[in-house]
Amino acid sequence: MSLRTDSPRPRRRLLALVALATATVWVAGGLAAAPALAAGSGTVVVTVTDGSNSDSPLANVGVELSGINLVGAAGGSTGVDGSYEFDNVPFGPYTVFASLDGYTAPGDSIVVDSITIVRPSISLLPANSGFTGTVTGPSGEVLSNPQVFASKVGSTSGAVTSFDPDGKTFTITGLAAGSYTLYASAVGYIPQTREVDLAANSTPEEDFSLAVQPVGTVTGRVTDSSGHGINHIAVSVLSTAPYGGLGQGETDADGNYTIPNVATTTNATLSFFDAEPQLRNPSYEALYLGRAAAIQDATTFDITDGGIATENIHLGLGATITGHVTMLAADGSVDLSTNDTPGPTIYQFVDGSWVPFVIQSAYAGNGGPGDISAFGMPPGSYKIGYVADPSYYPQFTSVFTGGGSSVTSAIPIQVTAGELLYGQNFTLSEGAPTSAPTPLSDDELSGGASLDGTTVNQNGEATITVDPSLAGAWVSTWAHSTPTQLGSSWVQVGAGGIIHTAIGSEVALGDHTLVVQSEGGTSPIATGALTVNAALPALQTTPKPTISGSVKVGRMLTAKSGTWKPTGVKFIYQWRANGIPVPGGAASTYRVGPADRGKRITVAVTGYLAGHSVKIEISNATAKVATGTLTSVTPKVTGTHRVGHILTVTVGSWKPTYTGFTYTWLRNGKAITGAKTPSYTLTSKDKGKEITVKVTGIAVGYATLSKTSSTSKSRVSS
Repeated sequence: MSLRTDSPRPRRRLLALVALATATVWVAGGLAAAPALAAGSGTVVVTVTDGSNSDSPLANVGVELSGINLVGAAGGSTGVDGSYEFDNVPFGPYTVFASLDGYTAPGDSIVVDSITIVRPSISLLPANSGFTGTVTGPSGEVLSNPQVFASKVGSTSGAVTSFDPDGKTFTITGLAAGSYTLYASAVGYIPQTREVDLAANSTPEEDFSLAVQPVGTVTGRVTDSSGHGINHIAVSVLSTAPYGGLGQGETDADGNYTIPNVATTTNATLSFFDAEPQLRNPSYEALYLGRAAAIQDATTFDITDGGIATENIHLGLGATITGHVTMLAADGSVDLSTNDTPGPTIYQFVDGSWVPFVIQSAYAGNGGPGDISAFGMPPGSYKIGYVADPSYYPQFTSVFTGGGSSVTSAIPIQVTAGELLYGQNFTLSEGAPTSAPTPLSDDELSGGASLDGTTVNQNGEATITVDPSLAGAWVSTWAHSTPTQLGSSWVQVGAGGIIHTAIGSEVALGDHTLVVQSEGGTSPIATGALTVNAALPALQTTPKPTISGSVKVGRMLTAKSGTWKPTGVKFIYQWRANGIPVPGGAASTYRVGPADRGKRITVAVTGYLAGHSVKIEISNATAKVATGTLTSVTPKVTGTHRVGHILTVTVGSWKPTYTGFTYTWLRNGKAITGAKTPSYTLTSKDKGKEITVKVTGIAVGYATLSKTSSTSKSRVSS
């Protein structure tokens, strides 16, 4: 290392290649994994100037470079020309910081992706301004732990105040001139924001008077499918418009939760997820209120000042996935998996589209470097993938189930309640080659593994299996007899050596030699026979499938498939709630369940006939499923109506059969204190009075219903 201060030549430092570390910004380029050497290196020359003095050079400024190829940071001080030079910087993402007492200390993201010199320039401003003022309640009272946060307009970072001993007066110092957003807050009060232009060398006064935040309480119970309370379920109160968190809590041993001091709103909903998924595996499913998979479909409610909102839900078991992420450098020799590997990206099918599954967290590093897992997935269709964070691995491509590189090309998987899906493994490789593939010549076709024969129709998809060790590699596929390239320019080999490639109409009918080749290879990876038949004729259908019946919990819906041609088409039905297949929904009829309340129902009808392509038609969605109506009979009271005797109520036949009941015994129509069981012992207070009982039926997904026994022969004698 050499350091020179006796000439205008910028100061410099030689950087050693070290183990992988965390980075805060991303930079494109040929980053290779530590501990292997980077694919190349460049030079970074940082220039620091005084933004308040015509951007004149600033000497003796501390300059620091940090990035994923450095442990800690490298740096030094600028010379008289305001520059500092870093040599032999490995390709990769970096952040460069500059700091000098009395000035702001910004950071700048840079790109080191070639052997050319990168020249970031940082302009510092004198930090000689600030704010002062007071924060009080509506009557001028001192607040508990108030805060004021100052941030540059458009920025999320900034400075937090310090308060004087009086608890009211705040001071913020060390700010540069500019436009700022001030945010004043205190627990139990409505926060305030304002934008202020701050001049150089000034400390304006900004006073805040905060109004009391009206609050309510959210309470409820979380149960399993048998009605038993579930403990350790995390409950979050959310505002849907605008989106934001309002409070959180956790269920107790009986499944009850209470979240006090929640800000009032007319757009509240709740999310529920298992707080102990790894201990309870399989864990409970993660859902929004109304058993919705997406927040836009969640049931909403009001939180009023001083009010108590009670919201209950039942949760079934969710699916769990586990697997491993392997990240390979260009030569396939380096595994970049670490305990810092982000968790998998999961999409679920909701309302006819693929949306992120965001309620429950996905984890990484569980069990070892590169291990991944996710919990609480409700039954349905999912696409699981690993998206390489460009902040860390800019040149690595994403990969999804089935080997696809995006959600669109991924192959969905079905999960059931409590299912444990092991081996969801992903291999990420450095990006696809930028050059277009060229076919091998006839004299280069010898060698390579032998593929099984493949027969496919035009406009279909061929599934090719190569050596599983090639997972993550980029290859091209050819019908070499023409030769005609299959699918896109490059395709990445998926887990297990699976390749999915399209057979378009440009591929001639008949027999071909199927060839899989690597970039720049002079012999094939594998070859085999490929027979391409004419595209199968499509089935015709008019109109779309329709749904008839009352869209309420407990009612039966019927699917009508429409008219399909030619005759003889057979059908498969799949009922869906908010786009997710429902358990047992595989017939032409479907009884709407409690879990469907508030959701929209569709039915997918798959038609198939020998010699034709399979066709799927999906009905229009119904209105949201309404709350069901309990059916009942009048409860009957048996026993002798005399003081000291016991009366017992029989509820009779209610539907659904899992209806639960509460009991309230009445004396001349008024509730008797403490009489809440199916039997009641008559006392002297009951003499000469009419004794009846009110039975209230409660069932998930249904409106509660109360029935009172007959007053006939209900008067008590001595």
